[in-house]
Amino acid sequence: MKKFFIELHKGLGLLAGLFITILCLTGAIMIFQEDARELAYPERYFRPEAAGRSPLPIAQIVEQVNNELGAEPIASVEISADTTRNYILAPAGKGKPKYYVDPYSGKIVGKTAPKNSDFFGYALKLHRWLLTSPDSWGKKVTGAATLMFAFILISGIVYWWPKSKKQLRARLSIKTDANRHRLMSDLHASLGIYCSVLLLVMALTGLTWSYPWYRSGLYAILGIETPPEAPKGDKKGEGKDKSQDAPEPFAWDAAYSAVASQHSDYKHIRLELGKASVGRPGNYGNVRAADNYKLDKQTGAIKSVERYEDAPEANKARGWIYSLHTGVVGGLCTRILYFVVCLMGASFPITGVWLYLRKRANAQKAEAKRQAKTN
Repeated sequence: MKKFFIELHKGLGLLAGLFITILCLTGAIMIFQEDARELAYPERYFRPEAAGRSPLPIAQIVEQVNNELGAEPIASVEISADTTRNYILAPAGKGKPKYYVDPYSGKIVGKTAPKNSDFFGYALKLHRWLLTSPDSWGKKVTGAATLMFAFILISGIVYWWPKSKKQLRARLSIKTDANRHRLMSDLHASLGIYCSVLLLVMALTGLTWSYPWYRSGLYAILGIETPPEAPKGDKKGEGKDKSQDAPEPFAWDAAYSAVASQHSDYKHIRLELGKASVGRPGNYGNVRAADNYKLDKQTGAIKSVERYEDAPEANKARGWIYSLHTGVVGGLCTRILYFVVCLMGASFPITGVWLYLRKRANAQKAEAKRQAKTN
């Protein structure tokens, strides 16, 4: 049985090794992407001291930004509980630009556009689609590589797992003063034991973005009903041309006051046309946990509320899967741990190929010597 697992481990590793290295390296890059952006462009995210001033009314800010852009009207405003952060405004639709606005002046101080993004945006495209577009061959390749990675990790655990405590101690140690072959073997096997569980978590959660059948199966195992997928071009106005639409009326300030009055503590409040979501405070667990409101567009009054505790289990599962996959589930500590593990994961195909080629070369030398003796 162990021979089967080692052949499976070796074969899949040689087939998917390059893509596994790409996935792990880009995954490591994206773990601290927001931190890096904030360091590189502080004026985009943070506003100067208020000096006794109060933020402008939200409706005035939205109107001012709409007049400045002269294109698609703003459909959402995100206001952080952190009073040093700028407001985030965006038109309707997925993949549209986000505008960072100083709430004291109403001026746009920064802009991000996922479709024409920065270094981290390209890292995400490489991680998910190999720099192609969604639903392309790149997504199929990364999905297949992730699936093979899961089997590689499982087969590696079965093959390398020690039979005794003495072997376990040997497996968990890396002899840096040993010869190159032993060092490479330790870097591959010992680090693999340390990293295999977290890498397997990343792979198994990442597969939910690649295969609907896998996502449905995982939800079924968890006892969760999978929600039906919305038709293409029907998500948040996606696929609709709103470039010529007039701004839709909405009582922005009344809506914000109504929602904020329900929460003494929150991470952010995101207002949309006729609805709002309130991010739960804290940096642990499901970081996408939120309370959702339906609002009267004319008055901003609350029509109904769905607390996070009462949300569909599928919505909660998506948040937990995202948090586990990206490492944000445990705050800064797990993000650092995920970063280190991803870097190690990127090295396994390299050390694995080295060991394979070394073993193959030794076998060829042994065969050549054997033939020389027989002749």
